[in-house]
Amino acid sequence: MTNTSFPPSVDLAAVRDWLASGSRVALYIRHAERPPLQADDPTFGESLGLTEAGERQARAFGAALRGVVADARLLASPMTRTRRTVQLIAEGAGLGAGRPVEDAPEIGVGNVFTDPAGAHRAMQQVGVIPYQLAYFAAGHAPAARPVAEATARAVGWMRRAATAPLTLFGSHDVTIAVALTGLGLARITAETWVPFLTGLAMVEQDGVWHYHRFRMPDENQV
Repeated sequence: MTNTSFPPSVDLAAVRDWLASGSRVALYIRHAERPPLQADDPTFGESLGLTEAGERQARAFGAALRGVVADARLLASPMTRTRRTVQLIAEGAGLGAGRPVEDAPEIGVGNVFTDPAGAHRAMQQVGVIPYQLAYFAAGHAPAARPVAEATARAVGWMRRAATAPLTLFGSHDVTIAVALTGLGLARITAETWVPFLTGLAMVEQDGVWHYHRFRMPDENQV
């Protein structure tokens, strides 16, 4: 059930309209579909790529922006699947294949977890989803920055880094869930998790940044 106390979300149609009007736009999105993570991997799947479906999803995402964006800056959490996602979006948007992606640890798991190995151990003890849901609800967790602090760090950095008409920030469900929680845009539960290729839309209008939860029309891809 949708919680109507939160601001309405936006989709690619709104992003197209913003870009066409000349507004500066930044999308902070979860990577496209990947294979399952291994529970005993303390790197959170650092070298894991995308599935074939994920590659198609990312290109289709970009294709929906074709014709309204002439240039983009690409940044990603320093993991294979996030880099690949923003590259394929740019390719689908007609911005050329193999565009360079800047590593951005500022929006990686290290922004959320002060001790990633310690956070991984805590998740193994109580479960990944229970740990994360408790973190979002309480605003703090073992081996993690407070939600408010992690949000301020990531969003402030992204605002400074959003120098192109469109800036794409590729990241992860936990990092984006923290930002959505910290900005008051969502209450993250097992039912309202962050699907692939969704996240936070930021638009600068008249010198003021506005924030929206960003969704895809079809989110049957979690």
